[in-house]
Amino acid sequence: MNYLRFGACANCKKYNTGFFYCHSCDPKISQSWTSGNSEIDQFIKNAQINSKYYHKVIEFIPYDKLKNAKQIGKGGFGTVYTAIWIDGKRTYDIGTSYNDVLLSRVQCNVALKSLTGILNISSDFFNEVK
Repeated sequence: MNYLRFGACANCKKYNTGFFYCHSCDPKISQSWTSGNSEIDQFIKNAQINSKYYHKVIEFIPYDKLKNAKQIGKGGFGTVYTAIWIDGKRTYDIGTSYNDVLLSRVQCNVALKSLTGILNISSDFFNEVK
């Protein structure tokens, strides 16, 4: 059924799991990373696995992939920053034919929030985010 809806992966030739998107070949999903919090890691991995679109995947962004971080606000639950994401957001362009798709990344500005007490975060927080 996925083959009819999403086609085959150009790399591994297995059925795509989404629109021009193969979870098996996506390096950000298959690579080993950690935020330092197992609940956050599991939340991100589940969101990645359930994504049907290349350009809508939630990613963990290591701090060294950000530049020009600046504080823009502070409140009772944490601090908000803006920064430039060096690797950038996922994007795609469809070429002259439907089978001609270019997957790429575009450097962009992001908003970041540091949460106070993140080590004690509960799974209820992630239910609110969904």
